[in-house]
Amino acid sequence: QWNASIGTNLIACQAFLNFFKQPNEAWALFKRTGMPNRTTVLANEDIRADGSIFQIPRRAVINPPASTEINRVNRQAAIDEMMKDPDFGDPLSPFGRVWWDRR
Repeated sequence: QWNASIGTNLIACQAFLNFFKQPNEAWALFKRTGMPNRTTVLANEDIRADGSIFQIPRRAVINPPASTEINRVNRQAAIDEMMKDPDFGDPLSPFGRVWWDRR
């Protein structure tokens, strides 16, 4: 049932269900909107293992370029540029944010 007061919530959750068979798109939608979560119409449960709550990764791990890599200098410069953003975090962590993933 449509309710204009929670319209964004309803649309984002419906889109998430639509992308159920396309996990990369569902993951991107979750990162863009933060929905579904525990308070939306489609309740998203916490991911638990061994009594701990796990976060959903926000990006792929960015490994440092190998010393034998032909494009090593340019790749390292790109990583250094991304690290200027305080939300980017450690390149080896999947929980930092990429340039379009804002709070």
